[in-house]
Amino acid sequence: MLTKSVSMTYLYLIIIVLMLCACGQVVSPIDRSAAQKIIYALGSEPGNIDPHVSSEDDTAIINRQIYDTLVYRNPLTQEFVPGLASTWSISEDGLVYTFILREGVLFHDGTVFNAQSVALNFERIANITEPTAKSIALLRPFYSGYSIVDDFSIQITLTQSYAPFLDVLSQPYLGMASPTAFQQYSQERYQFHQVGTGPFIFEDYIPGKNIVIRRNPIYTWGPTYYEQVEERFVDEIEFQFVSDNKQRLGLISNQDVDIATNLFPTDARTLTGDTNVQLVPVQISGQPLQFLMNTNRFPTDNLSFRRALIYSANRNFIVDSVFQRFSSVAWSPLTANTPFYNRNLIGAYAPDTGQAQSLLAAGGYTDTNNDKFLDFAGVETAITIVIQSRDLYPEIARDLVEQWQLLGIKTELVSVPTLSALKARVETNQYNLVAFSMRASDPVVLNDFFIGTGLYNWSKVADASLATLLGQGMAQIDGAARQSIYAQVQQQIMDQAMILPLADPIRLDAVSTQIENLQFDSLGIPILSNLRLGS
Repeated sequence: MLTKSVSMTYLYLIIIVLMLCACGQVVSPIDRSAAQKIIYALGSEPGNIDPHVSSEDDTAIINRQIYDTLVYRNPLTQEFVPGLASTWSISEDGLVYTFILREGVLFHDGTVFNAQSVALNFERIANITEPTAKSIALLRPFYSGYSIVDDFSIQITLTQSYAPFLDVLSQPYLGMASPTAFQQYSQERYQFHQVGTGPFIFEDYIPGKNIVIRRNPIYTWGPTYYEQVEERFVDEIEFQFVSDNKQRLGLISNQDVDIATNLFPTDARTLTGDTNVQLVPVQISGQPLQFLMNTNRFPTDNLSFRRALIYSANRNFIVDSVFQRFSSVAWSPLTANTPFYNRNLIGAYAPDTGQAQSLLAAGGYTDTNNDKFLDFAGVETAITIVIQSRDLYPEIARDLVEQWQLLGIKTELVSVPTLSALKARVETNQYNLVAFSMRASDPVVLNDFFIGTGLYNWSKVADASLATLLGQGMAQIDGAARQSIYAQVQQQIMDQAMILPLADPIRLDAVSTQIENLQFDSLGIPILSNLRLGS
């Protein structure tokens, strides 16, 4: 005779099996006693982990594992490969994308993935009410609508030809979510009940503490670079929120976590002799760590002065001291691993104090009152640098201040706590240089910075020829043509000294030597479905 507790457990198991059968396929529970679990220490707790609402990098790390996208970008070849869409075609005018969808795909709640679910996802993203959501910035400016062809075919229409559209669709911010789930919960509540089709299932979320995901045992529809699951593959991942840098360092040093992400270079350097830890520098594509130069305010309104600032910036010293040589000097408004990077710019504005002094002298910048600082027509050539008091910009800015003061340029360093405060300062136009950049996997990111109406046109650029090139690069689908266009764009930006590029950003992750096969996508997001534990 069964006891009451045993009989109730048996009843629950029967209910679960019946529910799964009703969905069309039985999801076998993982044997918890044999589960291969790892702990992943994130650098912060995301403000919202709904992929369609979030704008944060750490959210993408989590959601890449839970959600699939229509297409993927192969991390080795950078080519687009099938995801939830098995094939696609683009109309000659670049306005209509037709996707043939995979059949036999189930969301984690058993909902069937089909054209209707894709349509509802696009509708949801187009109507998200969170203004800072990354999905809005990626999709809304160019999205016109959809047309369902049949159960597994859908057409997406754009307002204009937009070359990066497949790249947009490959990002986890446009992951396909279960309509059953997001229609059941409000935009605010869905993040606690997330349902995708990906290799891991959202299991638990304790705000302020952690998120737990577990392997999806019926997952067979991933992109070609997702490997077939074997015995040593990780079954469960616990993401812990650890905002303190030293605490993350201590956790990985003491082997209390398996992966600690986003370490400071000086902290990472202390791990180089630890035989239990491997350091993994992850290249981040998009823009380098940079200072945008205000071309509309004295003295950076003068081209020779801006060029002198770049020549006199000892970027090699900054890479050595601040980045501990984990990073490399940046030469362009794009990082070296971003598509269509102009390699001809490598070495441009190499440190040359003599050249900087010649430019300043020829431009009329001299120390007329012997106070050790330059002036122009009797006006002091002081510059104001604005940074956020986070990451490595304070250390970078202090090095630059010292270098420029030796050249006779007086500097004021203004540190603000948040991005909102940075934007507020920019609106006053009381700055000469401002530290800001964005990660991206397509050079179209430059449109926001170097077109007159761009959201981050903090260099105050008003150049019609550059705007024309950027518009062509956004619309041109042919790769060779885009390469030519963006080579001109980068050259023109540097010729006009609109920015001071410093270093290509690197995220430093520390990983237990027990972890094998850790790979990253084109955005630097880890591909945890392929992760194995050492034997």
